Amino acid sequence: MVRSDAVPDDLVVVVRAAPASVDEAVDDIAHDALQSGRTYAVLDEAGRREALFGVSTFAHRPGVSLLTVLARFDDAPSYLEARVGALRAAGFKVLPTGTNLDHFDVQLLPGQGDDDADEPMLAVRTAATRLVAAAGELRLNPTYHEESDRTLEEE
Repeated sequence: MVRSDAVPDDLVVVVRAAPASVDEAVDDIAHDALQSGRTYAVLDEAGRREALFGVSTFAHRPGVSLLTVLARFDDAPSYLEARVGALRAAGFKVLPTGTNLDHFDVQLLPGQGDDDADEPMLAVRTAATRLVAAAGELRLNPTYHEESDRTLEEE
């Protein structure tokens, strides 16, 4: 579901909860975008269906603690964030999706029909690399808890 609300350029989105390295982050983003493209479609400006090779993001709005946003990603050691304007400048569409007003998808590969037979793996990986570059350096996630730490806390 794509909402009709405007997405301002100055909105900061947590692009991704990410693994510990840039290469792993690119792999993770590309994998998830391919899964999304197999599952979801959106209508383009002309009303044609296109596969949503999307990357799920959440807004980090003014007045809301970053820790509150990152708490949903406590199993990821790192994260990426970017202003919507920077993502648009890098050639990405940012779509307001779902019922949560803070949820958005970054469309990595626009224009791919949802019924196209070929899956554009290389193009999605290239776009994932551009997305990581647009977001900048990986940041340490202060809410991260390693699985082994959780097990010790639960016992």
